[in-house]
Amino acid sequence: MRREHFVPEPARANLRMENDLLKYEVLYLRRRVAALQTELAERPEPVPEPEVVVVPAEPSPRLIAAEKDLMWLLRRLDAPPLGWVARRRSGFRNLRHRWIEGAE
Repeated sequence: MRREHFVPEPARANLRMENDLLKYEVLYLRRRVAALQTELAERPEPVPEPEVVVVPAEPSPRLIAAEKDLMWLLRRLDAPPLGWVARRRSGFRNLRHRWIEGAE
């Protein structure tokens, strides 16, 4: 069972006015959305431009240093005493094959 709350008359008038304003705002926004949807539907589909990747002629010094560091780290992990643990992981084997065995 719902209890009704007493609302004084001036507050009711304010609530009615706010309700009317919100109703008209919702109508305006719905019309605006409908207009934008029809505008978007009438537009032709944009053709995406192909992505251009610029590759420098020679690798940067930071890239060369990072490759050397990676190869050093992989060789270090492959060495005893725990190299056998690293070699059991397929991810490590893939990296070793790609960077150490492929470079030699």
